[in-house]
Amino acid sequence: MPASDQSRWWIAAEATLGAAVVVLAASLGGAPPWTLWLLCALAVVALQLWMVGASRNHRRWGWHPALLVPLAAAGLAVFQLVPLPPALLRLLSAENAELREFALVPLGLEQWRPITVDAPSTWRALARVIALGSLLVVAIELGRFEATRRRLLAVMALAGAATAVCGFGHELASAEALFGVHRFATAARFLTPFGNANHLAAWLTLTGTIALALAMDSRTRDAAVGWGAAALACGLGVFFSLSRGGIGTFVATWGLVGAVFISRRGGGLKAVFPWLVMGATVVFAGLMGFEQLLERADTVSSLEKLRATKVDCWPMFLKAAMAFPVAGMGLGAFELAAGRFQDRDPTVTFTHPENLGLQWLSEAGVPVALLLAALAVRAALRLWGQTASLRLERIALLGVGGVLLHDVFDYSLELNAVSTALVVVVGLVAGINGDRDARPRRAVRLRGLAVSGAVAAAVFGALVAGTPAHATAENELADVIRRPGTAREVRAAAVRGIDRHPADWVLYSNAAADAARRGDPREALAWVNRLLFLRPVDARAHVAAAQALVRLGKPRQALLEQRAAWRLGDASSLEWGLALAARERAWEAIVLDRRGHLSNAIQLLRARNRLEDAALLLRAAEAASPSEDVAAELAVLRIQHDADSGEVVAALAKLDALPREERESVPLTLLRVEVLGRLDRLDEGIKALEALSVREPGRLDVALRLADAYAGVRRCVAAREVLGRARMLAVEPSSRSLVFEKEAACWIAEERWPRALEALETAARVEPGRADLHYRVAEVLERMGSLHSALEELRRARLLDTPEGARSRDAWLQRLEAADQQGPR
Repeated sequence: MPASDQSRWWIAAEATLGAAVVVLAASLGGAPPWTLWLLCALAVVALQLWMVGASRNHRRWGWHPALLVPLAAAGLAVFQLVPLPPALLRLLSAENAELREFALVPLGLEQWRPITVDAPSTWRALARVIALGSLLVVAIELGRFEATRRRLLAVMALAGAATAVCGFGHELASAEALFGVHRFATAARFLTPFGNANHLAAWLTLTGTIALALAMDSRTRDAAVGWGAAALACGLGVFFSLSRGGIGTFVATWGLVGAVFISRRGGGLKAVFPWLVMGATVVFAGLMGFEQLLERADTVSSLEKLRATKVDCWPMFLKAAMAFPVAGMGLGAFELAAGRFQDRDPTVTFTHPENLGLQWLSEAGVPVALLLAALAVRAALRLWGQTASLRLERIALLGVGGVLLHDVFDYSLELNAVSTALVVVVGLVAGINGDRDARPRRAVRLRGLAVSGAVAAAVFGALVAGTPAHATAENELADVIRRPGTAREVRAAAVRGIDRHPADWVLYSNAAADAARRGDPREALAWVNRLLFLRPVDARAHVAAAQALVRLGKPRQALLEQRAAWRLGDASSLEWGLALAARERAWEAIVLDRRGHLSNAIQLLRARNRLEDAALLLRAAEAASPSEDVAAELAVLRIQHDADSGEVVAALAKLDALPREERESVPLTLLRVEVLGRLDRLDEGIKALEALSVREPGRLDVALRLADAYAGVRRCVAAREVLGRARMLAVEPSSRSLVFEKEAACWIAEERWPRALEALETAARVEPGRADLHYRVAEVLERMGSLHSALEELRRARLLDTPEGARSRDAWLQRLEAADQQGPR
């Protein structure tokens, strides 16, 4: 067979591998769901091209222990997708069996269920595993040629450098959208096709390490300098991503590269070259983004902060993994399966555990996770031994190790760009010395093309089976609910979606909301119970259950559900719960051992002028023997209630009877100042505030209260001095505008209208959407005689105001228009 014919097919396969690395990285880092189709298509094409070339040139099959990992994962996915009888399902996955019996069987869904919690997600995961395995096979076969290995590694290094340069360009242009077109859901710190900083850091760690390897293994000085520049760009990109885990693993990876290089005891310029690149990376990163890096590093300045930001979620994820110890929750099914075990912020959805070990444990189960780990270790040892005399390939393997280390604290391998690049690197290294392998291999014949055809059918068949995803089912149910229809139609649509995605709590939530809207409390409560089974931390589900129980005539049980919602942090239903407790005379149900909850309840009652109910609630709280924190909060609330009820002297006596340490705390000092003000003892209150401001110079609320006290006794100069210092403490727009409002009030009290106008206009610029600020500007302009400007400001304020608020200023507008027409403009 001519050499040209041999080259044509293998070069095409090589080009497809390079395209897979570059295109997936450019496709928003491989994060969008549609990139899975792109990955599968490129993998199938690459495998087909190699198969054709191998059959035409009588190549032999290769083998490497690394292939056992995707084979084991694919076998596990197939096993997890097989429907099992209930008894066997209960044995292999008790959690899934419980979900079937509690949520599905009452809906009439009695058929056998697979081990995976979400079959479509596992089908997609199977397609991805087969596609990555196909790329690994092709990379192993092409990795037998040194020139091919070097070309493909160079493509990866250039792709990483291009990503970093893209980020630098957007940084210089101060761009907020990628290429001026695409905006990510969350603002990226370093704008590249990778919208997530952690994924970007992993990608640049791998490609930057490969670029450094090419620089160290270059045959000419010019090539070494060029690849060193590419490595420098990637390294700077890692630092500019501000990914804490990414920066840490990048530094560790390049430190290992330096250690390996030293162990070879090279001399001359090449011996110090890697250290020059590493040092230049750190120096440039420090010079270009020192403040941002310092601010980001402060978030991990202690082990406690690191624990709170990363490691704190691991017990929750381990609990989810241990609920499926035998066969796992299903490859790709973590997002839906882990919701039942979430005890953190219910507004956050964890799509992955962000830890490679926990990922394998939860989705594969303990036995298979240990098997996969053993196979991976065996393959890694084999790869390390194969690169004993090869500098380029050994350093590339260290880049792979850096990505794996990064996935201990973040996740990037679950997305398609980084995983594709890593698989190609592993395959290229695994192909070393493949032609000198003494073990017999089968030759690839034309019938071997049937294998690639079967792989293509399996990949695309799994993709079709995994489509549509659970988000589509949620949208379809929402569309049915929005359309005018019967409860039976909504229930049928919900059951269809749940049959396909039994662990998708959103489907149950939408069905419960529709039943509640239709006034069917029994149906709503049935859906809510299933929802709480899947998502126990859903506070709104407890509220919905409480409302359904009230309609069913069970208010006491409803209050128990409300307490569960309040414990989970829901505050929106507190007023409804207070009304229910007042009707049932069950104030003890409001009391929780949760700091701040009682204060919020009392504040709502005071705002409605329900002081008697507030007194009843306080008595119930005192009878409940609260914890130390709540007891301190209760003491403040009792004194505040006495002051609001007119028992000011008694309130002051209770304050003075408290221990000095408690009495001098900020809340109690501010309360004492308020009480003294009601007793016309403002001078004592001012002295207390002055002492407090010295002890707490960084408290904005203290400074504002002191300024108000000074203004109350017409000490405007002192009030303005305090407000001038408070400007540095006001960070939020609302607090900044409040400072300027208070300054304007002081100037108005002295009838110094130009200064008052300046302060109010500044406040209006800080919060331009507030109509009341523009009304006040118009008032000051009118006082100054600038009628035309006042009229314009009044019209601007009316546009920002509500229709009712704008109509209430009609008389003022007419008066200004008449005055403006009479006078000069």
